[in-house]
Amino acid sequence: MGYVSTTTAFDSSVSSEYPSKNYFESSLLRVLSDSKYSYISFARPFNPRSSVIKAELVLHSAGDYSNNTRKVTVKRQGQRDALYKNLTFSNRPAAHSDGVSVTKTTGFGGGESWVFDVTAHVQRWSDGADFDGWEISTTHTGEIKFYSTDTTASWAKKLEPQLRVWVADEPDPPQDLSPSGNRVVSEPKPVLRWSQLDVNGDTNIIAARVQFDNVASFVTPVFDSGEQPIDDASLNLDSLSGGVVFPGLPADGSSRFWRVMVKDGAGLWSQWSSPVSVRYLPKGVLALTAPALSSPTISDPTPPFSWTLTGATQRAYRLEIFRKHASLNLWAEAWDSGKRTASTSTVTPPKGVLAFDDRLYRVRLVVWDTKDRQTTPGATAAYVIEREFYFDKDAATNPTATISVRQPVWPYPFVEVRWTNTFLPDRTIISRDGVIVADVEAADLADLRQGDGSYLWVDRAPVPGRPNRYTVRPFSGGKMGWGNPSASLTPDVIGRWLITDDFEVFIAGTEQDLKLEEVAGVHEPIGDKGPVRIVTGLKGWSGPVAGRLVRTQTASALDEVSAATWRDRLMRIKRDQLKATFVAGDISVPVTIGNVSAPPTAAPRDPRGELVYDCSLELWERGTHDWEAYG
Repeated sequence: MGYVSTTTAFDSSVSSEYPSKNYFESSLLRVLSDSKYSYISFARPFNPRSSVIKAELVLHSAGDYSNNTRKVTVKRQGQRDALYKNLTFSNRPAAHSDGVSVTKTTGFGGGESWVFDVTAHVQRWSDGADFDGWEISTTHTGEIKFYSTDTTASWAKKLEPQLRVWVADEPDPPQDLSPSGNRVVSEPKPVLRWSQLDVNGDTNIIAARVQFDNVASFVTPVFDSGEQPIDDASLNLDSLSGGVVFPGLPADGSSRFWRVMVKDGAGLWSQWSSPVSVRYLPKGVLALTAPALSSPTISDPTPPFSWTLTGATQRAYRLEIFRKHASLNLWAEAWDSGKRTASTSTVTPPKGVLAFDDRLYRVRLVVWDTKDRQTTPGATAAYVIEREFYFDKDAATNPTATISVRQPVWPYPFVEVRWTNTFLPDRTIISRDGVIVADVEAADLADLRQGDGSYLWVDRAPVPGRPNRYTVRPFSGGKMGWGNPSASLTPDVIGRWLITDDFEVFIAGTEQDLKLEEVAGVHEPIGDKGPVRIVTGLKGWSGPVAGRLVRTQTASALDEVSAATWRDRLMRIKRDQLKATFVAGDISVPVTIGNVSAPPTAAPRDPRGELVYDCSLELWERGTHDWEAYG
């Protein structure tokens, strides 16, 4: 229930003693039987067409009065021809007969409240009847005075005439109807939704009424739900109450119009909403054919995913692949094709998507047809299908014969992986710690073949300071080799390295401040509980790195590269925004670098007479940090 009060009003008194005199700005309103009347009109403090629950006109007496019975009546004014500042006894308006009286049988003093129940009057006012305020009169032969709106004393301002109104507005017509726009829904009895507003009174919406028609005029609606109880701004046409059954939208796609009105807790109905149109067409059937439901196991690291859509024409698709954590019930996105407008029904993800051997994956396929469909609760506009599958749980080809690993050029952080096969596979999959790091086609395998018949591949970014386990798996005929041998090595690395596909940069020194930061905020609950830190996201490594670019004196291969060469390579990474891997300690992560600086040092030359460069940069890990590496 909404409550409003106002003291904004005009008032005046008239007297038969001076029939042409106006008392517009008097501080008192005076009434006396048949000779003195007062009039008051308030600015309307509520919306038109409100439902008036209660209304009170409050006057306060001025002066002290004896124990005689006194009766005061307020009546609705008739049509008033004169402004209040021109109102006199001679031109005073007539009054209607529906007066409201208050009688006091005991004495009363100044400031005594006289409360008149004017609910019926104010309701007529709300409904649009002509209303010019009230006439105040008495049948008593002794004058009664009330404080007016022109009372000037600060203490007396609280005793001004007051209008108090309790109202309940009818709800606004519902808006934002859905489904709408003559769009297509995917079920014949959809859930209808809208937005609604009720500003005063009992604003709970408790019921709705829906109509359907073949045209927007609704002269003779083809369906009327009648009053239906609801607890939110929606109505499910498939579960109406009171035995009402919606026949369903026609399946031929022809348009139907619908509109809705709502009822609030005060029992007030809104006006009808503007009508909107909708159509219904049954959806087709989407089937995921690969991976097959009967054998959801994949050995191919770049398998084709295929599907069929019958009973409809495909307009667009989206294919997503998720990987499950090795030990936790957590899923991470491995690949997302994005929404593609195409009729293709087969998609092959790129290399590296299925990178974790012996792991559970999930594919999610979303397809849109050529109809302009709109999602409704329980019936999406798109077709969606999901399926879980295992990667590399089967094998049907000969394994790798032998494998060995070594760090060929200390202290470069490279590992040579050498293996032999008994046959030439279609592809060769190289894994480090269960993660695919290379996928070599048969045509490219010749470039790795050595004079002794073995194959040699160089891992340019292993994880230093801890064991790296390598496995080489042949892949032929859609199956992976099983029982492959593995080999391990702990790379020994000094300094920090930035490694690209074509070159590397060595940074001497140990100055760095790398952190694994979070996206978080601190919540302080009400009460005695301490603050709670809420983490909404985990970031990878980031922070500053500093050191020097020098020709080393380590009696190693590093001595062969000048400081100027290191500097030039670093600037190439900055200039071309090349992707690089940062290797240091036991960290090996893909990064983006920025804010690079490499000026010559104050002592411009080392003992060999060559320039030395101070180096500083910031780095940010690319992609998703491998939290699974921590167990």
